[in-house]
Amino acid sequence: MIHKEDFDQRLKELDWTLYRLAKEFAEYRAVGGDISPASRYHSSISKAIESPGKSRLETIEDIVQVLNGELTILWEAEKVVTIRLEDETLEALKQRAENHGKTINEIAKQLLLQAMSGFTAQKSKQLNLVMAEEAKIYRSFHPVIASAYSAVHQWLSEIPEAKGYKELDYSEDISDSLDKADLKSTAFQFYALFARNYFEVAHILDNVINSTRLVHSIKYNPRIYLLDVGCAMGAATAAFIEKILTLPKEGIQSKRIEIVCVGIEPNIYSYAIYKKMMQELQEKIKPFNIFLEFKAINEPLSQATLTTITYLKNKLNDKDSTVKALSNFFW
Repeated sequence: MIHKEDFDQRLKELDWTLYRLAKEFAEYRAVGGDISPASRYHSSISKAIESPGKSRLETIEDIVQVLNGELTILWEAEKVVTIRLEDETLEALKQRAENHGKTINEIAKQLLLQAMSGFTAQKSKQLNLVMAEEAKIYRSFHPVIASAYSAVHQWLSEIPEAKGYKELDYSEDISDSLDKADLKSTAFQFYALFARNYFEVAHILDNVINSTRLVHSIKYNPRIYLLDVGCAMGAATAAFIEKILTLPKEGIQSKRIEIVCVGIEPNIYSYAIYKKMMQELQEKIKPFNIFLEFKAINEPLSQATLTTITYLKNKLNDKDSTVKALSNFFW
């Protein structure tokens, strides 16, 4: 039988909060790329962990899967329930070993001992902990986007005004954070909502924009204009950039692709995070022959509209530009 302590130990090993588990659970259960907010599952997961024996098997099985484990029932002479936990991926083990100045074997042994300490030694139980080299991934950030996203979090972690933003609880603090105008609350929104907004836009782009048609357009006019109103710290822009990064290379292999992006954000702190995200992406996509130019606007919508029109007119009148029309315009 699975006990509450088993889950508590696993969460401690992974250094996950209950909110982090609910967030991963929501992504695991996403259908067609549509990811529900973590708050939808927070309460049910909390109850399942508190009383595993009274919870639906489907819920328990999904929680175990999200925790990189596998729930198996073996029918033998005696009923034996085996929980096989697939721990960190090999890459994650390497990273942890580097961070702690230890070998991979030492880290693996440490994780094994930690996992085993959460289970009571009983004859009716059998524990197998299997170190796995691959984790199951259903949808994830493009590596370039993931790198930029991590860089923004690193930047935020070094700002005193944002200290502790990852420790806020989604179910209790997200509504309040949306009403506040301070860096810590805005950083928490970036942490809690960026992925959901990103994957929602990525799903829409996958189903709305025909890749073949986009490749054809870029082939003859390799400049794209993107207007992001209420840019929410760059989630939609990042998803669009992923779309360009993953286009078939035939026909645009040697093309220099330009993305001219205008982001309008009235919240000064969201505006700052958006600028940082764009700066990171700007550098990271250059090796792919994709060049991002962005204009971040922190003004009320009426004034921002005029600023945008002026900016785009200047782009069209740029003497160094051979493109004199706003083709390939997305907003």
